[in-house]
Amino acid sequence: MTSIWDGTFREPCYWSHFGNRLAELTSIDTGLRILDVGTGWGDVLFPAAKKVGQQGWVIGIDNWEPCAKKTLTLIEERGVTNADAMQMDADNLAFKDSSFDVVLCGFVGWDDVFDFDRYEFIGHDHKMKEIYRVLKKGGKVGKSAWAVQDDSEWMAELVNKHIVSGETQARPIKPVYSVENKKGLELVLGDAGFKEIDVVVETEEFTFQDEAEWVEVMNNSGWRPYLEQIKDLPSDRLYEFEQDVFAHLRDHKSAAGIHYTRTVLFAFGIK
Repeated sequence: MTSIWDGTFREPCYWSHFGNRLAELTSIDTGLRILDVGTGWGDVLFPAAKKVGQQGWVIGIDNWEPCAKKTLTLIEERGVTNADAMQMDADNLAFKDSSFDVVLCGFVGWDDVFDFDRYEFIGHDHKMKEIYRVLKKGGKVGKSAWAVQDDSEWMAELVNKHIVSGETQARPIKPVYSVENKKGLELVLGDAGFKEIDVVVETEEFTFQDEAEWVEVMNNSGWRPYLEQIKDLPSDRLYEFEQDVFAHLRDHKSAAGIHYTRTVLFAFGIK
């Protein structure tokens, strides 16, 4: 039986692509001081550091210590001298008021404090208020957010079919990424005090070289706990799951690989 669990993984380019796009669309000038909230592995930080040049400075923060350490290691390995990374909670930024010219925020979800279906706050938005506080007057915020990940939509359907449907009183799961929208982002930025709010939508196609790479990307996109459960299924049910996956992937496969689109929102505001 062909398996999707074996193969060589190479990092897909969509994280770096959209990180570059956020830096480009924010129109960063040389010499600016920039904060990158939720830096991850620096997909926004590095293009921002290139744009500000040696006269500028970029600080990346992430609440998850391994990400901050990884980015710091990459900064050192790449010889970048105008950037730094540290662990920090975005809800409580350890910077003085008006410390930055620009704040960038790539794919940090706001669904913990805002309901993007009902367009209402469900908690206090410390993150955006803190971003507003540390920006200088006239400073700019640039935020990227997921609108649609096609393959994660049907992945949720398969997990519900093969795992959740057999569990007593289990609730159906939703795609494991924060789905946001234009109106919601406008309300979030406006509530924090930002003006001249603009939201840009972009869709891009990306290619995975094989099924194993696609699975690894799913692992690194929040699906790991469910895929681990799938791997523990009896062999006949595991086979059924894999055949369902192959059926979906075949519709998007060519000689070049497996093709899927990602639709992203870029939201901007001025203090």
